[in-house]
Amino acid sequence: MTSAFNRNTFIYQQVDAFEGHLKELTNSIQQYEPSVEVAAKLVATMDTINQELTQLERLHELKRNQVFEQSKENLRLNDGMRNMLTSLIECRKELNDLPRLSIHEQLQLEDLEARKPKLDAVKELVAYAMKLAKFSKIPRTFDGFLLPNNFIWPGDDNMRRGMLATASLMPEKIVRHENGEPDEGEDLLMQDTEETQKQEVEDDDEFVPERRNSFKTSASPEKKDAAAIMAGIDLFDESDDD
Repeated sequence: MTSAFNRNTFIYQQVDAFEGHLKELTNSIQQYEPSVEVAAKLVATMDTINQELTQLERLHELKRNQVFEQSKENLRLNDGMRNMLTSLIECRKELNDLPRLSIHEQLQLEDLEARKPKLDAVKELVAYAMKLAKFSKIPRTFDGFLLPNNFIWPGDDNMRRGMLATASLMPEKIVRHENGEPDEGEDLLMQDTEETQKQEVEDDDEFVPERRNSFKTSASPEKKDAAAIMAGIDLFDESDDD
């Protein structure tokens, strides 16, 4: 049974027309009155059908060539994929054949990794320098000359004075550290001597950060209070970084 889609095609319509013209011509011949007009229509319809068949044959040849090319491309891709899989298998085999580190060598490697220098102290010093640069200004030189804006600030001298200011808060701990004494009971000792150390800082300006600039303050009749100076120094307050 012919589908409705085939009935709508051009060649199917021409075949139906050919059948109708052939019936008309047959009837006219049976009546001994052959129709030349019907015969001409029949020949024209046959020529149209032949042209359509030739075109269909050409289309079928193109499709066949296309399918052939696609089959060749499919084979080429399959061969390439097979070669890649073979290469991957060979690479995996070579990697598995490589010598592995022994347990002793692995322990040595881990020991070397553990011995790498830790940069915590360097990071702390850099953070302190950044804090000085953020919350302070470039000072004038001894002759009153103002340094340019691209001058490196803070300098080594400023950072040393800042560390001296920190050291002045715990002189006994530094002495014990220099003597190699243990720090057992340090917290209890610091609590007992806290008030004494504050009084020593106020009375003795040996570790005052402004000691290095005494040539500038010697002419001044007033002398800054050591505790006020120490309170004005911004030391390692991480909450001020933002």
